[in-house]
Amino acid sequence: PRSPYRHALTFCLAFVATVSAPAFAGSADLDPTFAQAGRSLIPVSSSGGQAFAGALQPDEKLILGGWAGDLPAGSSTVNRQLALFRQFGNGAYEPAFGPSGNGITTYDYFGGNDSIVDMAYMPQGIYGVGYGHVYGTRYQLLVRYTQAGALDPTFGTNGIVELLLGNNDALNALAIQADGKIVVGGSIQDPSGYHDFFVARFNANGTPDTGFGTNGRVQLSANNFFESVYDLVIQPNGRIVIVGDIVYNGITSAYVQGLTPSGTRD
Repeated sequence: PRSPYRHALTFCLAFVATVSAPAFAGSADLDPTFAQAGRSLIPVSSSGGQAFAGALQPDEKLILGGWAGDLPAGSSTVNRQLALFRQFGNGAYEPAFGPSGNGITTYDYFGGNDSIVDMAYMPQGIYGVGYGHVYGTRYQLLVRYTQAGALDPTFGTNGIVELLLGNNDALNALAIQADGKIVVGGSIQDPSGYHDFFVARFNANGTPDTGFGTNGRVQLSANNFFESVYDLVIQPNGRIVIVGDIVYNGITSAYVQGLTPSGTRD
């Protein structure tokens, strides 16, 4: 499941930590031992920043993924760059993460608007899924970073796997299997103009897993609706559970679907 540390403010990222109240209280209080009275504000950029996803490491360090703004010299247009942020468990930033000693690492994907929308932590690296733009064309991106916050050159092409799906398509979810394979999910437009559930699986090095679906991809439809995957769960037996929604005639309904390890409906 996604991390609870997911609140964003313009120009800063806000982290909030809670402690469990007694069972009978039915509430939680801010943890006074975390940052400033349970809240942490991290200046990302004078041009803005936002976090959409988080992961908790075994050592209780927090990693957040999203975008950080960049205003090129002589330009009035802010570019959004892929961004990761890491803090210690007490809310202080980790200076060893990223190139600038401030716990932040950014990557500009060809000068367009880019962002990480979901992420996962594994000992072999920090994974993110999101998007980038190249001259108006939207690419869906799967990235892997080293523990130091640099793109991992052993994964994909210099740390990035590009999926050219379509400008109206999206990847929203990411999960890592026990064998290191990566599963991503989202939506893809079909020829009729509706959107189908989309799931893809990659080997640990970022190449498509041809043993999954058709050339590593599965496209599912519940019957010509607007459909999308928003989260993924990998079960111990290798089966994949997709969680998303269906929109039809203005009504949104929750949807859950199981897939076998090979990508067929379970």
